[in-house]
Amino acid sequence: MSLDVLLQKLIAIERAVGVAHNNTVRGLVYDAESYLLDMQCEALAAMSQPASERSRPTPYLREIA
Repeated sequence: MSLDVLLQKLIAIERAVGVAHNNTVRGLVYDAESYLLDMQCEALAAMSQPASERSRPTPYLREIA
């Protein structure tokens, strides 16, 4: 899962607002929400592994921003 993909999804939402049908925009929002929830599940799963098994530390939102 990638922050770049999430950003692309958010940009697509931004571009669709006021142009696409409301149901289309809602679908894009649901897709981005689902992707974010999957990212969070992946991060939690990575944190539950012993430190020796982690390939790289999971970044915190402060570090990403």
